[in-house]
Amino acid sequence: MRIAQITDLHVGGDDVAAYYGLDTRTALKRAIDQINALDPRPDVCLVTGDIVESATPQEYALARSALQRLSMPWYAIPGNHDERGEFRRAFAGTLTPRGEDEFVQYVIDDFPLRIIALDSIVARRTHGELCSHRLRWLDRTLAAAPGLPAVIMLHHPPFETHQPLIDGMCLSNPASFADVIRRHPQVEAIISGHVHRAIHSRVAHAQASSCPSTAHQMALALDRQAPIGFTHEPAGFQLHVWDGPGSWTTHTVQTGCFAGPFAFH
Repeated sequence: MRIAQITDLHVGGDDVAAYYGLDTRTALKRAIDQINALDPRPDVCLVTGDIVESATPQEYALARSALQRLSMPWYAIPGNHDERGEFRRAFAGTLTPRGEDEFVQYVIDDFPLRIIALDSIVARRTHGELCSHRLRWLDRTLAAAPGLPAVIMLHHPPFETHQPLIDGMCLSNPASFADVIRRHPQVEAIISGHVHRAIHSRVAHAQASSCPSTAHQMALALDRQAPIGFTHEPAGFQLHVWDGPGSWTTHTVQTGCFAGPFAFH
């Protein structure tokens, strides 16, 4: 099974079309074009939050129009720049099930690998959190199908990036999340966004990663004194390949036009 992942689209309206010196809408189009051109084509595309910049209806309409160009099924979760109400209205009745409560979390059982969408956002805050309600939902959801391999998607990385200032903006209770994962060995991988960089780690037994943004990237900042900032490093997406239990491979693909490929001599 091949899973494309895009994240942190930050689609802006006409008043913020250029974001940190980049046109995020054009950047998203470029990523979608490259994903559609992959051969073999991905089975599904997962969109891990920060779909828009300011959570306006216009931005969501633009984002939805762009995402509908994907030539495979796609599923989205909100990030800290999204607003749950507008997010639901934008995607109502089509791609993202409402779920059982206020949180945008759901399960897709249409593929060999079960997809579990988890809502990690805290309204009007940058960091993420999984309250006891959401952790219980995840525990119940995994316990309901212990024999089905699963991938979990959420916006905030549930692991330490070793960038001190960035880690304060990630999931605030990763240990509680890891405790749940540890009880469910069928979890193959956990994918996230938010930090605008490709980072690989582990959570309990599962592989875990974050995906680069389709637009601007976060500068690497390992020193506590280093300021947080965005760069024009190449944008990208990830392609995850699952080939059965215990098998998970991730390719990070940079978007854009580059010379080559050149034949070896």
